[in-house]
Amino acid sequence: MKRTRRLLIVCALACGLPAHAAPLGLLQAYEAARQHDPQLRAAQAERDASREQAVLGRAQLLPSVSAVYANSLNHTDLTDAAGATGTRQYRSTSASVQLRQPLYHPEGLAAWRQGQALSAAGEAQFAARQQDLVVRLFEAYAAVLYAQEQVALTRRQLDTLSQQQLVNQRLLSGGEGTRTELLETVAKQQLAQAQWIEAQDTLEHQRRLLAALTGLPPGEVPPLIDPMTPATAPVRTLEQWQAMAHDQNPVLHNLRLQLQASGEEVRRADSGHRPRLDLVASSGRSSSDTVSTYRQTQQANALGIQLNIPIYAGGAVSAASRQALARQDRAQAELDDRTAEVVVEVERQHRLQLSSAQRIRALEQAVASSQLLVEATQKSVTGGVRTNLDVLNARDQLVQARRDLTQSRLAHLLAGLRLRLAAGVLDEDDLRATAGRFVAVNAP
Repeated sequence: MKRTRRLLIVCALACGLPAHAAPLGLLQAYEAARQHDPQLRAAQAERDASREQAVLGRAQLLPSVSAVYANSLNHTDLTDAAGATGTRQYRSTSASVQLRQPLYHPEGLAAWRQGQALSAAGEAQFAARQQDLVVRLFEAYAAVLYAQEQVALTRRQLDTLSQQQLVNQRLLSGGEGTRTELLETVAKQQLAQAQWIEAQDTLEHQRRLLAALTGLPPGEVPPLIDPMTPATAPVRTLEQWQAMAHDQNPVLHNLRLQLQASGEEVRRADSGHRPRLDLVASSGRSSSDTVSTYRQTQQANALGIQLNIPIYAGGAVSAASRQALARQDRAQAELDDRTAEVVVEVERQHRLQLSSAQRIRALEQAVASSQLLVEATQKSVTGGVRTNLDVLNARDQLVQARRDLTQSRLAHLLAGLRLRLAAGVLDEDDLRATAGRFVAVNAP
């Protein structure tokens, strides 16, 4: 018995230690995550890389200029008609500049349109990652808050059971209580102790996950405003949300652009059968370029057109075309599959937002009723109607109701964010409105 009491004292002291940093606001965490989150930084780098696709595609249609310079030392053996042999050593130089401007280049035109589509797809993908960060941050933030609530509830339960144990001991010493009642309280106390240790471990783990996302030291997060009035219903109907998701979801927009780029890849592959016409301008100067032009300098300028007609490439063009068509079919299938997933996700989060609001109101009443039940049961024990075990069970019911209420409040907020994420309209204003549901904290 003394050992149990010492454990409670140690736990109480541990709870009072200032082990973590100041409270972290949701908006403060978001600003830190925007700078630190590895997934968002990787998406930003991918976005920057995709922007170059437009430049690479446009380059296929712009002029290309190249220059060549050669400086060689030649050693030549010359034999005349009489059979006499002589040796000539001399230096030859040549320099030329060529400009090539495509006039008819179907492959380059397809590459230009493909580059534009891929560049826009990269922007859409980055927009999706930005919106996804809001949800991922809130999930980590809510997990810390929920873990904090579990620690607080189990701590409160331990304190209550400790007081109950003292009451049971006093009654037993006075001959009014029973040893069974004392053992019931001790058993509940030990179970609560195990739950408190588990809750502490969970809280520390969730804090570390949030710190990995934000780069800030792990600390407390402020509680929800109590009472937190849930939204009565989403501001739009399910059909409106689904139509919005079809038009504005950045993931779907990215896949549509990927499909468009696949179509341009098909046209690019088919262009292998088509001719290419270029305007070519060149200017060159050479000195002692060959034996016959020894000690002669030549200046040559040319302007003309060049027609390149492909005839046979070993079947490579046809194979590339079939390959591009297969990839286009895959892109279409991925778009169809993702569209169906988004429609289902919108419906799921819409329904969850409605049901969670109703669940919150029911659980608020359950908490109030459980509190009254505990008080009534305690009075009944005094009157001899109820037992010590009834009081313990009533308190367990109250703790569970409070736990469920916190979980439902967080689920309601998360459903609203996920609904807007699926619809493709989630932004910082939505996060700011969600942050207003938490107790305000002063920025450090």
